[in-house]
Amino acid sequence: MDLIIYDIRTEYMTDPIGVDCQNPRFTWKLTSDLFGVKQTSYQISVWDAASKEILWNSSRVSDADMAAEQRAVYAGKCLQSMQKAEYRISVSACDNAGTELTAEETGTFTMGLLHDSDWKCRWIEPENEINADEPQPVQLLRKTFEVKKGLKTAFVFETAHGLYENWMNGYPVTEDRFKPGFTSYYNRLQYQMYDITALLTAGENVWSAALGDGWWRGTCGGSMRNNFGTKTAYFGQICLMYEDGTREWVITDSSFVKRTGDIRVSDMFMGDIADARLGLSCQNKIYCREDDPKNKENPNSKEYSKGNEGANWKENGFDDTRLGTCS
Repeated sequence: MDLIIYDIRTEYMTDPIGVDCQNPRFTWKLTSDLFGVKQTSYQISVWDAASKEILWNSSRVSDADMAAEQRAVYAGKCLQSMQKAEYRISVSACDNAGTELTAEETGTFTMGLLHDSDWKCRWIEPENEINADEPQPVQLLRKTFEVKKGLKTAFVFETAHGLYENWMNGYPVTEDRFKPGFTSYYNRLQYQMYDITALLTAGENVWSAALGDGWWRGTCGGSMRNNFGTKTAYFGQICLMYEDGTREWVITDSSFVKRTGDIRVSDMFMGDIADARLGLSCQNKIYCREDDPKNKENPNSKEYSKGNEGANWKENGFDDTRLGTCS
């Protein structure tokens, strides 16, 4: 195999979405079946994924003090919010016998929201007056929105006071759990960015979410509750980017409707209590692409299977006219 470059990363992640620093770091690893292989130089090229414009070319780095480094910091043109970039890492090396070796590998990264002005949404709180000393049920949120024909890319950006799960047309947006993660909520709050293009269709779509206590107000440090607040809340927006270059934003606002479902208590340490008689479930629809082997094994299979009928509050056709709105 001579020389192979592998595990190339941006900000220590593989092809990340949501990079929020203007000078991301690149890292990589090398492997070889030869003895005494040592990197002697490297070069990184970065270009815009859409226009192919060159954003940065490190040129060949062969200085004795830096040539063996398997990391580098981006030093090119100013990166923009939601910009997708592709890059190539090329390395040269030699073994004990002086044999010259080369290898290269490519990757991608997508920028997150870099400016306060990029945020269009507002916080929504589904709960009204509550008894902060008592456990509260999971709040279910739902909103319908239109997508025009010619959708090119769609991203969702979101965070919460408490933990959140979210779906598009009943499909889970991600397998990530315990979002948005634990921080000192007094000082900072992490957000997540996901590509949801494959989950949307032209016409009416449904954005839904569920909010649990999490670290925000759940049991923390033994028996302590409400460490950071007493009410859960949701904050997010969808950016729809079309083939003609136009963009549309779908945001959290008072158009979201709310209600509670089968999970009556949701605590990370004390566990969940669910009442299946209530019907509205957070169970997921199983997403299968057309080329999924499961579909080939069973030609009569549908595109997806439903967990149960109570999960349809996350889909089109559910009557939400009697549900309350979020403040």
